[in-house]
Amino acid sequence: MLSFFNQYTYILVIIMVFTFFLLVVQIAAKWYKKREDKRFFEVLQREQNKLFEDYDAKLILNQLYENHPNSVCLPKNNQKVKLLLQFKLIHQASSVQLVTNYGANDPYFPYVLMPHAEERMKEIHGIKSSP
Repeated sequence: MLSFFNQYTYILVIIMVFTFFLLVVQIAAKWYKKREDKRFFEVLQREQNKLFEDYDAKLILNQLYENHPNSVCLPKNNQKVKLLLQFKLIHQASSVQLVTNYGANDPYFPYVLMPHAEERMKEIHGIKSSP
């Protein structure tokens, strides 16, 4: 065993230093990702709050809340629908397109509220959530 260590000690030291370096890089990457995720969720929360205060977005959210748990067909090209979808307050329930002859350029898709948006709408309307 002693002869093995005498011959290969430098290789073991190199492997240990390299492994330590990889560990440091992994810890730094995890820390950076956690920080970026926290920043992203802060921005997402701030934008969601802005949408809950926006009059036009609130009309759409109220319409979805009143028809909950059923979906509501909304125009896909509407700015507020796109923002609500982007900031994860609503979800497109189906990719089936409802098109009429006069509305081919603005298709309607069914949308539903996301669970956290539903909870927020319950708070706004003063309804207690069931446990």
